[in-house]
Amino acid sequence: MKWFDAVRTGIGFGVASGIVTTTGLLFGLSALGASAMVVVGGIMIIAISDTLSDSLGMYISQKSNPCVTFWDVWLATGATFVSKFLIATSFIAPQLIFSRTMALVVSGIWAALLLAGLSLFIARSRGGSFWLMYIEHAAIALLAVTLTYGVQHLLHGWIA
Repeated sequence: MKWFDAVRTGIGFGVASGIVTTTGLLFGLSALGASAMVVVGGIMIIAISDTLSDSLGMYISQKSNPCVTFWDVWLATGATFVSKFLIATSFIAPQLIFSRTMALVVSGIWAALLLAGLSLFIARSRGGSFWLMYIEHAAIALLAVTLTYGVQHLLHGWIA
């Protein structure tokens, strides 16, 4: 594996995971009526613990492949950590600047733009169709967000 491939692998995983996990959290906490402080705290938990967890997963995944070199394992792991941390924390500003509803709208638009950028990057590197990749990625992200929102809405009704 070339060093760029290792970095690209980590960035692709970190960005996708950061988008889906953070937006899932935002919309899930929204269903519970969480305050901005709770939402920002949740984002920071993702930015630290879930990012470390994903990085460990990337490390173990890459380490288990005998074709991946020592340095490529660490490049993919580091790229996963940095990219997911940056993506997750990029959702904090809207929570502090806007009302709860507007913060969700801005975060949703930001997530769509980030996903479009990732899809474009992958489409160009693989020679595929941007639109097909974006639709595929957006469908998976929307499924995750919808399920998270729905489950939290049900839990709120049962527990409250």
